[in-house]
Amino acid sequence: ATGASPIIEDAKINVELEAKEQRVGMEVFTRFEAKYVGDFTLRMAEGDDGPMQFTVFLPLNTAEAEDLTLVLRGAGYDGEPKPEELFIDHLAVTWVGTIPKPGSGSTEKRITARLSFTARGQELFVYRLPPAWRARSGA
Repeated sequence: ATGASPIIEDAKINVELEAKEQRVGMEVFTRFEAKYVGDFTLRMAEGDDGPMQFTVFLPLNTAEAEDLTLVLRGAGYDGEPKPEELFIDHLAVTWVGTIPKPGSGSTEKRITARLSFTARGQELFVYRLPPAWRARSGA
C-alpha cells in the first residue's frame, strides 16, 4: 500500500549510539547499537486525498532491530496501528493510514506518532530523515 507523504509539523528524534570494537581472529570490526525514539506530529497536505504514508528508515548497515513499537495518537488513533497499516522490512518502518485532511470539517487534523526501536549493525552508522512533503521543525 502507498500513500501521500505527510507534512511533518514537528520532529524530535533521540538516538543513543554506542560503538564497540569486536575482534575476530586478526580482524577488528566496529559494531553499533542505536536506541532510537522519534516523536512526530504529522498532517496531510492541502488537496491530498487518500491515505498518508509515513516512513522511517532504519539506520544503514542495520543487521537486526528489536523492541520496535509505533504508537499513534489523534484522528481516531489511540495506540498501536492496525496490523494491515504497518509494514516493516530490513530497510524501513512504514505506516499507511488515513487522517482527516484540512478543510474536511473534522477537529482532528493531526496525528502524533512515537516510534522506538533498538538497531544493531556494523561498521558505519548512517541515519536518513523520514521523507515528507514538507517539514516545519525538528530537533
